[in-house]
Amino acid sequence: MTILDSLTIGIFQGIAIIPGISRSGSTIVAGLLRGLDRSLATEFSFFTCTSSNFWCWIIWNNRCN
Repeated sequence: MTILDSLTIGIFQGIAIIPGISRSGSTIVAGLLRGLDRSLATEFSFFTCTSSNFWCWIIWNNRCN
């Protein structure tokens, strides 16, 4: 996996803010388009999800308190 693979997957994750587009689906598709195997694309999608969810949790807690 290269930096270009990571950047492409990140761009696809950013596109997923459009309503109706799945974040995990878009990152997995981006990985497959970059030539990654299915298990690596899925694993990388999971790891990008954990960081996104962490920051959403931080923002949500600061907004609600």
